[in-house]
Amino acid sequence: MVTTRLAPNDLATRLRRILSDLARSYREAAAPELWHIVHDGRVHGVLSRDGCHWTLAWTDVADPRLVAFGGPLVGEADDIGAALVRHLAATAPAGTTGAETLRLSPVLVV
Repeated sequence: MVTTRLAPNDLATRLRRILSDLARSYREAAAPELWHIVHDGRVHGVLSRDGCHWTLAWTDVADPRLVAFGGPLVGEADDIGAALVRHLAATAPAGTTGAETLRLSPVLVV
């Protein structure tokens, strides 16, 4: 019978690799697929992702400037959030602010 022994530092390296792989798998599995679009403290809509396809859905009380957003819906959620902020800023009446209050809030789906 042949016995193979692992050097102590080899064992630590393998354990680190296993834990790193587990952590990466958990992060990928826990990646949000649904975000609330919050502006001025109210939820105006939902951004969802199915694979690589993005969808925006607006509530009945959503800001009409947000509803008028025509895209593009490309990149990551942060990219789309930044595009929504730019759209709000570009369509804001002269002398007003408020686009900076828009944020995407991930929704944990269990």
